[in-house]
Amino acid sequence: MRIHHYISGVVLAGILLLSAMAHAQSGATPNGPSAPDLSVTYNTMFANAGPAQCGCFRLNGGTMELGLPNTAHWGAVVNLSGETTGSVNQGSTGLSLITYTAGVRYTPTIGRFRIFSHALVGGARGFDSYFPNSPNSNAATGFALIAGGGLDVNTRKKVSFRIVQVDYLFTDLPNSINNRQNNILLGAGVLFHLPSRFSLH
Repeated sequence: MRIHHYISGVVLAGILLLSAMAHAQSGATPNGPSAPDLSVTYNTMFANAGPAQCGCFRLNGGTMELGLPNTAHWGAVVNLSGETTGSVNQGSTGLSLITYTAGVRYTPTIGRFRIFSHALVGGARGFDSYFPNSPNSNAATGFALIAGGGLDVNTRKKVSFRIVQVDYLFTDLPNSINNRQNNILLGAGVLFHLPSRFSLH
């Protein structure tokens, strides 16, 4: 688990560094996205079994993300993600998690490459698991925060590939200790460019 967190942190730091470098090179980068996009990615989530525990487990799922540009580089983003596992820490209890968030995204473009970073807030819904001190011990709802970014490669006019997306996901679902979960999401998928009439301009 610690190795995965270290690798994810290095990748995310590199993405943010490249984003800052692209922003600093005034006149060297063309305009960012001018039309909305819809991404569909496959996700792997790395999570802990509980606070101060070394038992780690992985969930698998997917994300749909709608980006709505407002300026050449800035825009809004709406994210819907879902992951599930049949066994938490090799036990008999599983976990399914849905997060629904929205926020802002910064997207510079360098040739065929789009480097994006975003920050989103919203809610999380966990179910098919055990949540102590919750009105329904099998399900719970809480706060969700996502911060991260990724790299897209433009290959066609209407379709691009999301080579990597790395996100930190915080939730505060009941766990009988501190009600906090720190997770890492790794994803890759495809990006569809939508008609520009749906943008925020």
